[in-house]
Amino acid sequence: MIPALFVAVRMTDSRLGLVGMLLSVVLYGFLWSIARWRARKTDLFAAVVLYGYPTLAALFLAGVFGSGRLRVMILGGQAQASSGEMRETQLSMAAAALARQPVGFGSGQSGPSLGFAPGSFITVDNYFITVVMDYGPIGAFLWYGMFLIAIVEGVKCCLSSETAATREALMLAPLVVTLSSFLVLKWVHGQDSNHALYFLMLGMISALVYRLRNSPREPASAA
Repeated sequence: MIPALFVAVRMTDSRLGLVGMLLSVVLYGFLWSIARWRARKTDLFAAVVLYGYPTLAALFLAGVFGSGRLRVMILGGQAQASSGEMRETQLSMAAAALARQPVGFGSGQSGPSLGFAPGSFITVDNYFITVVMDYGPIGAFLWYGMFLIAIVEGVKCCLSSETAATREALMLAPLVVTLSSFLVLKWVHGQDSNHALYFLMLGMISALVYRLRNSPREPASAA
């Protein structure tokens, strides 16, 4: 599916989609290699992939910074500079607004409370700004915190030698990677129309981690 996804992302000219796809592939490959190696200590393929990751990462970075076209595809160029400047401006506006009301302005009030001129087009390009403006720093801490806790607990189950080979751990790996990419992309993407999917994944991770912690498992020697 990776080539098909790459073509679809390029057809829509979505730099954010390309970053999310690359990040997901890289994170999943790394997590998969560690989990497989922990579950099967004698697996040569998993060891080769795991120990070869630093080399692959170095080659990828060299390609990004050495190729102008690849650098623009992933990091953006002059055409995307205005978007970055807008996010910096919005961060400054958010800091000034929160100084007046540190507890936030309420759900859905991030745009109007930033200080845009009356009648102007309001768009917030960073979801961190949206959460902070709506619910204050404490609300943002709790919102991001519940995802980070789920990711950390899911990774622990994937990498534990006791649970790495279980079906639950195999399900956790793609869920953890998806939520990790989601949090990264939220720093440059403000829409929330697909958040219901990520809350479902949050519930799935909670259920799988609970199952691994509380359901009896066969000893490793009998598996």
